[in-house]
Amino acid sequence: MHDASEAYLVDIPRPIKPYILGYYEMEKRLMVSISKVFGLQYPLPQNVKDCDSSILHDERLSLMHEGEKDWYLPFAKIPGINIHCWSQPLAFRYFMQRFYELERSVL
Repeated sequence: MHDASEAYLVDIPRPIKPYILGYYEMEKRLMVSISKVFGLQYPLPQNVKDCDSSILHDERLSLMHEGEKDWYLPFAKIPGINIHCWSQPLAFRYFMQRFYELERSVL
């Protein structure tokens, strides 16, 4: 749920976000609201941010051309995850399955 605001703002890649005026403010407002509804901690814990940066680093290495722009990943560790691309229906199924598993473990 760390990227839940993307359901409303679309998924803007992190390297592009700094160039969209007002994006971070909109994202923060949405994440505050979403966090309240789902009982999540906000701001996000540092370990969630670190994990997100690490995964983004692996995505960059596995799926994308490095390019010339900074990706704002100064402290990202490379987890070395082998990334498999899924179809949208399969990704949705796995996401919802894991969401409900985690939801049950919290309740």
